[in-house]
Amino acid sequence: MTKRTKTELASQLTTLLPDNTNAEISPEDIRSVFTDYADSLVLWDSTAPTAAGAYASATITFSGLPGNNEEIDITDASGTEKTYTAKTAGEDTTFGHFNVSGTKEEAAASLKDCIDAGNGHNGTITVSDNGSGVLTLTQASTGTPGNTTITEELDNVTKTDFTGGVSAAPSCVKGEVVFVKGSNDYIYVCVDTNLWRRSELSSF
Repeated sequence: MTKRTKTELASQLTTLLPDNTNAEISPEDIRSVFTDYADSLVLWDSTAPTAAGAYASATITFSGLPGNNEEIDITDASGTEKTYTAKTAGEDTTFGHFNVSGTKEEAAASLKDCIDAGNGHNGTITVSDNGSGVLTLTQASTGTPGNTTITEELDNVTKTDFTGGVSAAPSCVKGEVVFVKGSNDYIYVCVDTNLWRRSELSSF
């Protein structure tokens, strides 16, 4: 089952359903074409999505500087845990070492660098820095698996665990559009993997 563009569907038709002069069209070919059409079109459904899907978020607040070699463990929605270590010797994102030799604001920014880095969470968690020592972390995937715990042993740092993650119901792939049969109120669009949004319909 694959969501395809109009051009891709046309190409698939030509490839899988040619003139059947040599009995080359199989039942599997026909099922594949019709299934992909169903996945790619805007179709009526009898039930509206019941949960939009939401990303879990957490905060890390620096009120001062952590001590050398103190650690914080952060887990993303897929269960990947990374350890980040405070270092007075300076930042090294290869090893998840964040710099705590300057100000609290610089320490927060350095931790952000480590989380963003290729050897850190590398995009599975996004980090926003308010410039005053407070980081807001957001899981890149929606759903309850993102409601993970942050474990830290950092002096002068407080945290809140990831909360607010909601699993979409039903699950969806980006581009799905649903009109609900018997309703003239909303159209539902899957704007990202397992993330529904709806728009109210009005007369014009």
